[in-house]
Amino acid sequence: MSRHNKDKRVNRLLPVKIMIAVVALTFLFSAGSVVFGKKADTSLESVSLGENYISELKYKQAIAEYKAELSIDPKNETAKEGLLNSYVEWADVAVDTGNITLATEILRAGFSETHSTDIMWRILELSFNGMGMSDMYEQAREGFRMFGGF
Repeated sequence: MSRHNKDKRVNRLLPVKIMIAVVALTFLFSAGSVVFGKKADTSLESVSLGENYISELKYKQAIAEYKAELSIDPKNETAKEGLLNSYVEWADVAVDTGNITLATEILRAGFSETHSTDIMWRILELSFNGMGMSDMYEQAREGFRMFGGF
């Protein structure tokens, strides 16, 4: 085969190779967007379910949804906030019904999950109030604020 015929054959195959490359890249991009799109949809769905559960006062289910989302995307700030709110609102319901022990247990579980200083302060507030020392709690909290504490 002469060089001229070889060049013609290569030139004829070039459009086919380009078309195969375009189809392959299109497939890869569309597959990637489906995978990432599903993750985003799943994330929005979990957060939405969590919010619905909170509004229905189903705190255990809300917590489970937010924890599931955070196991997939640990940096999801909306899920972190939802998890924190689930624990706090559930504890508030327990306080409103007079069950301070349950509220404290809920907040401790929430603190171990979130490490939130807000939850820590709620635990301290319940403890101080339970001992009839709510004034001391307020003074301690104000002192920490004044000195840039948590």
